[in-house]
Amino acid sequence: MELKWIGAVLIVGGCGWGGFSMAGYYRSTERYLAELARGLEYMISELRFRAPPLPDLLKNTAAVLRGPVAAVLDKFSQVLTGSSPCQAGEGMIQVLQEFPLCPGEVYNLMNQLGNSLGVFDLDGQLRELESLKEDCQRILSRFRQGRDERLRSYQTLGLCAGAALALILI
Repeated sequence: MELKWIGAVLIVGGCGWGGFSMAGYYRSTERYLAELARGLEYMISELRFRAPPLPDLLKNTAAVLRGPVAAVLDKFSQVLTGSSPCQAGEGMIQVLQEFPLCPGEVYNLMNQLGNSLGVFDLDGQLRELESLKEDCQRILSRFRQGRDERLRSYQTLGLCAGAALALILI
């Protein structure tokens, strides 16, 4: 009898952990998007007023930011200045493969960033970065809309699914 109750607690805990981890993934995606939006804004202002070389732009942006996006940009800068330099798009794909925890929306935006940097002239890069920043902010506002209810739903759904499964198995 006690073994059933221990199993039920473990099932509820496991499913609850699943719901809370889904909510954590959602929060981290939102945090990554906000950091990327700040980074894009910084890149745009740097290109407008100083126009540094691409590796310096990425290194400066990474120094201003803190978090996973900063680490990706710093590594991207290192790849572009490394012993075997490559195109920006290829370099970004290489860097993103080293950071597998990058959420899907952020991964796509970072990939677009890599494909747009170093390809166009200054005005073209500014237009691409502006467009990318707008996309990032649009996705971020969609994430922030109804965030609290969605997070509570994930957590509640995990706990309720665990309770229902435990009742079925008892």
